Amino acid sequence: MPRKGRRSRAQKVRWTKLDLTGQTSVSKGVAQDSDGQQYEDGDRTSRVISVQASHCQNDARYDVFSRNTQCTCIALTFLAYHSEGTLFEQPDLDRVLEEGDALYVGIKMQLIAEGRFRQDLLSMAEVPVSISTSNHNYSVQKSEVVMGYLRDRGTQEMDAWWIPLDERLQCLSTDVSHALLIVSPECFAVFRDRSGRYGYFDSHSRTAEGWPHPTGDGTAVMLTFTNLHDMTNRLLELFWNRGPQACYEFMAVSFEMEQQSEEPCSSAACVTPSLVTSPLPKPPKTSDIRIPENLVPTDDNNQSVIKVLKRNKQRRRKEVRKIANKKKEGRLEKTHFEVQAKKKEYERKKYATNLEFQKKKIEGTKKKYDQNPFARFKKLEYMVKRYKTDVSFQKKKKEYMVRRYHTDDLFQKKMKDYMDRRYHTDALFQKKKKDYMVRKYHTDDLFQKKMKNFMARRYASDSEFRSHHILHCTLQKKQKCLTDAGFQILHKLRCALRIKRKYKPYISFSQDTPNSDARNQPVSNSLIQKAISAFRCQIQHGPTYICTVCHRTLFPNQVKMCNRRRYVKNVHITAFCLTGKYIHACDSACCVPCAVPDERRQEWICHTCDSHLKRGSMPSIAAANRLELPPIPAELLELNVLERQLIAKIVPFAKIVALPKGQQRSVYGAVVCVPSEVEKTVNCLPRPNSDSQLLQVKLKRHIKFRGYQHFHTVNMHNVLAALARLKAMHSEYRDILISDATTFEFLPNDELNATEEKQEVVVSEQDEQHVSTEEKDELRPGLTLDTCMQPLDIGQDLLSYGEGIFSIAPAQGKKPVGFFKVPKLEAMAFPVQFPTGQNTIDEARQVALSPSMYFNARLFCVDTRFAKDQSYLFFAQFVTETHMARNSMSIQLRKGKPVTKDGRRISNKLLQDDLEVERLVHSRDATRFMPTPERHSILLGENVERSTGHDQAVRKSYFFLHIQCSRNAMARSDNGNQGSAR
Repeated sequence: MPRKGRRSRAQKVRWTKLDLTGQTSVSKGVAQDSDGQQYEDGDRTSRVISVQASHCQNDARYDVFSRNTQCTCIALTFLAYHSEGTLFEQPDLDRVLEEGDALYVGIKMQLIAEGRFRQDLLSMAEVPVSISTSNHNYSVQKSEVVMGYLRDRGTQEMDAWWIPLDERLQCLSTDVSHALLIVSPECFAVFRDRSGRYGYFDSHSRTAEGWPHPTGDGTAVMLTFTNLHDMTNRLLELFWNRGPQACYEFMAVSFEMEQQSEEPCSSAACVTPSLVTSPLPKPPKTSDIRIPENLVPTDDNNQSVIKVLKRNKQRRRKEVRKIANKKKEGRLEKTHFEVQAKKKEYERKKYATNLEFQKKKIEGTKKKYDQNPFARFKKLEYMVKRYKTDVSFQKKKKEYMVRRYHTDDLFQKKMKDYMDRRYHTDALFQKKKKDYMVRKYHTDDLFQKKMKNFMARRYASDSEFRSHHILHCTLQKKQKCLTDAGFQILHKLRCALRIKRKYKPYISFSQDTPNSDARNQPVSNSLIQKAISAFRCQIQHGPTYICTVCHRTLFPNQVKMCNRRRYVKNVHITAFCLTGKYIHACDSACCVPCAVPDERRQEWICHTCDSHLKRGSMPSIAAANRLELPPIPAELLELNVLERQLIAKIVPFAKIVALPKGQQRSVYGAVVCVPSEVEKTVNCLPRPNSDSQLLQVKLKRHIKFRGYQHFHTVNMHNVLAALARLKAMHSEYRDILISDATTFEFLPNDELNATEEKQEVVVSEQDEQHVSTEEKDELRPGLTLDTCMQPLDIGQDLLSYGEGIFSIAPAQGKKPVGFFKVPKLEAMAFPVQFPTGQNTIDEARQVALSPSMYFNARLFCVDTRFAKDQSYLFFAQFVTETHMARNSMSIQLRKGKPVTKDGRRISNKLLQDDLEVERLVHSRDATRFMPTPERHSILLGENVERSTGHDQAVRKSYFFLHIQCSRNAMARSDNGNQGSAR
């Protein structure tokens, strides 16, 4: 018996490891084998096998639609192939990556089509329930998803099911053979093969040992371990930077075959379970060595097996290895693609000859196309590829599409919708389509004529297209004017010529001789008279259309119907601004037919508010921009003009005179706002015993003046009730204290003198009871009135000459205040219009509002409380003009004064502070000045004189302005001296 040396024992171990299919079953490290596998420690008795693919899931061959996010589908595809008993090599792993990517694309497209797509990384619930390999179709049986921490345990209540990863993987040694493991955002496939080994497949960029590749150029890797403990440690080392409380998801899966393909598996990777040998079997005896059945040839004439059996042990082993290598080479020669090609050729011939098979194949293909998204994606990809490569197929497809488009109405509508949708979503297709249309428009005269007629017809019939086209052209012109100087000059000339042509047929001027002083007077013709008639016809019903946003009453051409579905850019602002407050809805209280005008039954919006809401911004004049008006209490509505002045804490004084021609009223001088002592004024007046007792009161600037501002009868009961109401509502009237102790009774005529003496003590002075004729003449035509129009009752003026008249001067001795310096000045000057003291001109608003736009919204408001008050009209006019004048002022610093008097340097930041600018002006380091016109100084005087006529109030202001303009033009024109002399 020969000696059992080390070499003989090593040969026996090598014989037990030999896999007759030609593959090695164990490894452990870094050494590279000839079949693409890698072994750790370089020892064939080690415990880890590493098989690498040629790339990973982040490879550039995959589209960005799925790249580096398809690990879940790749892991499931790997487990499906592994359940068939596949012994993986590099080509098999590459096929797993490609099929897994295609499966992910199909699942993602299906989720997007069904509206269930949430994120690129699929969850356990989104794992498909069916999968196909190259040999079979399987239904995926998913178990319950369990979770836990990588290393830590959960709370005591969670201890039974929230367990660490190493304990969770113990199920692979019992009843679980395949499972998906997700450690966000990565997914792995863990398995136990039929020989009792454990492993996992990682499709991310890894090294041969399974670690993350430092440069990202790694490949997918499959690692197989002899025992479960080694695999668990490797996974925990891979997740060492995730923390002990990083969570994982674990779901066991199994595969049930749905249907089997006609031909058996012929892949080199597919073997029967009986051929998988144990990784570390016990060394068999010489008598146990036998040739596998699959290597025994069936040909009786072949005597190779007999020759092997007759030889000695060493040569017998050598012959067995040769036979195994030949068998492996024979299987490799017959590749998977050749088998598939042969199968396809057989099906093609059968499809051409067998009608029943042809019908069955068509129905199966349609059913698979409708139900399987992966098959549908592959079919579309094949059609696109064939369309781009096969010219005859491309021509045939075009003819079919054209014929079907002209015959099938449903298909025609579907194609139009698809082209419209693709045009608005695909930028490349949109550019390509525009280029094609432009090229065809310049080359095809018939198409050019057709497009011109279509655009003209659509422009005339489609208002939305017309407005969009005008806006597009306007923006294009503005952009071109900014970039092209020549086009800008040409555009200005065209505008000038268009204006000249527009007004030339309307107005013609009478040409006088050069020596005549008469100026050219416009002569109206039939066209201008027709335009004036059309304008008067349009405004004859007045502004009756109410904007639902700003609550202004406007003319028909200033509003449009409100379509709330158009304002989608900012739905919160739209819902906040569209009030719908003044829309009438007929109910049981309405008569038949309803007396409400038709324009009040619909919702309208002005063009200004419509433009802002389309851009998603709030209009500055919107009622929601703190411009709402509270209802006026009944106690305040009953007050006349003088009673309103009595309760006002600030009295606006304006001198209104009658003009010489036409006796129209005009403001003379400035509107002055003076604080009023409401308590002292009201408490000094007697209290009535009944509601029918009235007082005759004159409102003066000073008690000694003979002239007065207002003269009316006053009902003290209404005044006291209004003050009580304001004290409860108004924020500025809460400190008012009114006494109700003083009363009076009507006295007989012989006791009037004594009463007048008492009244003089209370009121400080009483007007004369009679007015002389000279005083009457002095007041006319410059008689001061409270309105721009004639009074309704001319007899009201005669009451000033009766008996029992009280004169009050609530603002006597007070200094005027500025409009923009006193908070809530408007609410204190007009408490009836602002009963709560809120939403005045100086209110803090979400969108800034200028005084001119503020008073525009107030005077045109559907609530006529402001438009009916003449005092408010002149107040609004003067405040607006004052604001415009202040904004036109500039600050000029003294030359050679870089620092202030206190030594601070004058900088841009310093000039942005209003207080600092005021200090500079008071210290005379800076000067305010109004900018003078740079040209047309002489023509300004002629235009002003022509437009104002003989207005005495404007004549003085005109004199000052003309001096300034002429002084600026003295150096340039000889007519400057003549203008200054005026």
